[in-house]
Amino acid sequence: MDGTEQVIVDFRSSWQFVRGLTRDFVEQTPQDRYAFSPHARFGSMDRQFRHVLQVTDLYTDTLRSRVLSMPTKFARYGGSLDRDDLLAGLERADAELSAVVDELGAEAVAANYQFGDTAMGIGELFDVFIEHEANHHGLWSAYAAVGGWSTPESWRDAWDL
Repeated sequence: MDGTEQVIVDFRSSWQFVRGLTRDFVEQTPQDRYAFSPHARFGSMDRQFRHVLQVTDLYTDTLRSRVLSMPTKFARYGGSLDRDDLLAGLERADAELSAVVDELGAEAVAANYQFGDTAMGIGELFDVFIEHEANHHGLWSAYAAVGGWSTPESWRDAWDL
């Protein structure tokens, strides 16, 4: 396996892990807690879920254009804050991201990606994708603790959260 393939394999493995945890949380958060927020500064659970879906679209567009452009975050998800719509949206966004990752060649892996004022290599960009998702996991575990519901078993097994 060459370096290009390894970067992609490593990202896919990490993304599958963190996105699996995300899906578990979306699926297992009680419906009556979807509108819950622990503080006015933080979006409700359903808005948090929509945010990670929209950011996945942003990642896809960033890989295509090599420039992070915040307006694209809002361009493709037109669904509601309903669990089924959010899960369908995550499935669609993940399929699109996977297709773009499939198309990455050596040139794309060697390229720089503009993330605000920072130029990043593909490995760094993939790390940001994973880190962003994991940051939300930390928030969500706090939401669940304050809001009075349990995190999914996968979260307790992986992180003891």
